[in-house]
Amino acid sequence: EDRAALAEIKAELAGAGYLKPDPPAGPRAKKPGKKPLKGRRPSGEGGAEPTSTPHRFLTTTGKEILVGRNNRQNDLLTLRLARPDDLWLHVKDIPGSHVILRLAPGEEAKPEEITEAALLAAWFSRGRQSSRVPVDYTTKNRVRKPSGARPGMVIYDHHHTVFVNPEPAQVERLKPASVRPSEPPSDG
Repeated sequence: EDRAALAEIKAELAGAGYLKPDPPAGPRAKKPGKKPLKGRRPSGEGGAEPTSTPHRFLTTTGKEILVGRNNRQNDLLTLRLARPDDLWLHVKDIPGSHVILRLAPGEEAKPEEITEAALLAAWFSRGRQSSRVPVDYTTKNRVRKPSGARPGMVIYDHHHTVFVNPEPAQVERLKPASVRPSEPPSDG
């Protein structure tokens, strides 16, 4: 949706070996056939990479929902930003975004809040075009990353499953007012 998000995805694919890293630019660029200088990192490694921010939504009750935009953001959301009592959601057995429903310590999520967060999990997954998409949810403290797992990969337990039908109008309704496109004034 923006250049920073695309740059993160490109860097992730290059790091995984699916794409070749961008060639260095500028007057000191490596010439074809020459070996890189010892101790120098190839372009795209170790430098400052552009960062994008997770999608942000609000439930109809005013709770914040955060949605990862790629595997790196999924890790960031789940492993660093989410608090132990926050609700973590992900579509069952389908690649997709990690979704965090922010909750106060000791607070229980209302059924409609869970449904709205699950709609976003289904919308930002490969199950977007399906009906009755299964979405698992559990508290963040039940989610962990296996040692050596690739970005975005987690395991979880003690979860529940809710089924939702993702629709664009429902997703649009959950966007914060500052993100919604301006609506024409009504005549009424």
